[in-house]
Amino acid sequence: MGATARYSLQDGDVRMLAGDYRYAVIGDLERKYLWILARGTVLSDEDRGIILSKLPALRYDPFKLYWMGFKAMCNH
Repeated sequence: MGATARYSLQDGDVRMLAGDYRYAVIGDLERKYLWILARGTVLSDEDRGIILSKLPALRYDPFKLYWMGFKAMCNH
């Protein structure tokens, strides 16, 4: 059978949201998981920089991110 979901939006929170909804950052309450969702296939360098600069204040380690699904420079 299909895989079951381990996460629901009720378990987490929208951590960041672009004013025009071009990206959203969703994270769980325990700060173990984080998703960056983008409307387009490419997250701009500017948007990536904004997100990465704000993550430490939200108690997320930007160096633990695994980039996939769109062209992005990994910060490792």
